[in-house]
Amino acid sequence: MKKSLITLFVFFITIFCSSCSCNGETDYNFEINEYTGVKITSVTYIRRDDSVDFKKIDLVKNQYLKKSCTVDEFENEGEKAGEYEFQTNYYVSEEKTFVDGIYSAGLLNLKDEYKNNMTVHTYYDWYLTIEFEDGTKKQSKGMGASPDDIFNKCSTFFYDICREEVIGQLPDGYLIPQPLRCSLEGYSDNMLGSSVISSFESRMLNYLWNYNNSINNNAYEINKRYIPGPTLLNDADYKITFYDSYYKKFSRFILKSYDYNKGLTNEKVVCDVGYFEEYTIDLERDKIYIYTVDYEKNNFYQVTFNTISDEILNGYMYDYAKNKNMSISFKNDKFYLYLSEVGKSYELITGTYELKDVELIDEHTGEMSKQRLLYCYVEGDYNTYFCMKMTIDSLAYMKEKSTYSLDMVNEDYFELYPFYCSVYDVIKK
Repeated sequence: MKKSLITLFVFFITIFCSSCSCNGETDYNFEINEYTGVKITSVTYIRRDDSVDFKKIDLVKNQYLKKSCTVDEFENEGEKAGEYEFQTNYYVSEEKTFVDGIYSAGLLNLKDEYKNNMTVHTYYDWYLTIEFEDGTKKQSKGMGASPDDIFNKCSTFFYDICREEVIGQLPDGYLIPQPLRCSLEGYSDNMLGSSVISSFESRMLNYLWNYNNSINNNAYEINKRYIPGPTLLNDADYKITFYDSYYKKFSRFILKSYDYNKGLTNEKVVCDVGYFEEYTIDLERDKIYIYTVDYEKNNFYQVTFNTISDEILNGYMYDYAKNKNMSISFKNDKFYLYLSEVGKSYELITGTYELKDVELIDEHTGEMSKQRLLYCYVEGDYNTYFCMKMTIDSLAYMKEKSTYSLDMVNEDYFELYPFYCSVYDVIKK
């Protein structure tokens, strides 16, 4: 029998981020050319809002300096207002990368002035001064307007030398890595159709990323506390596919598996490959997985997930279209699920039910919380069931033998799964 594909979960670990990012459609992956002009001795960026902030890169002493003053002080004294304070040194080798970067981004070719044509604006004003070894200056300013694309392209070069955000908007994922997207797929001879499960999760484990870091975290404890295993069928084989969409290409991808225990025993290198846009790997059950992604400048991150399943189930899937009505009642310790269409006879599914207090991870906060679920087991096949979310008062309603309708997740489509899949509210008619 030809295997049918069931997509158990498609989970976007990262928000889509390509070289044309959501940051003003800036292409951060532009060509870097060598600057061969007169040596630049300093770059000063001033931002005027409720106060005035000065940020200066001294390319002679290899220093980053800052100062602030009030608007009144700035209007009276100009750039002489306030006293600069030392922030950090940078390596001489970083200077060339910075100068080549801002030159290639177009910072040396700014217009003298950028204006907002609106009568009233609430945007900040800015002033940029680039000084050269021969005593000349390149100056530009913006009154409520700025060359966003150029500033955004310069943002990473300023950040790398100043160790903080100075100008423009950094690309998504520059401060904290955004892991690869991935999908988990199961293949089985006995399954019909396709389904989606929202229980597959992963977590950032360790990273060293553009001068930010979080290291020495415990993979076993993270999986045990925060990552529930996906619901897997016992007669299906599983594959995971990784997809890259970050604007910088990685250099190496390593996936390792371990036994699910504190010692992370039985380490196995599942794959060790270079860059890819898409890569599919077979998974084993009851394992902790850790993958490491390496980038330039010694940047890397590690992500962990597991294939521990609380429920390993069989069964069929029942598709329920929006042109049907659906209601459920509870009598004599049994449930009665009615599916009907206008002008047609209804279909009845019966079985037993029970309430369970379980711990689930809140998809928004990532915290564990106790919830009461109503498990309805289809008669004649106790491996087939579906779940509904119950309030504390719901049990009292059920004992009254009332009829309930199921609140649909959306108006277009509803699937009644044969295994624990998703949680739906029970509402009294």
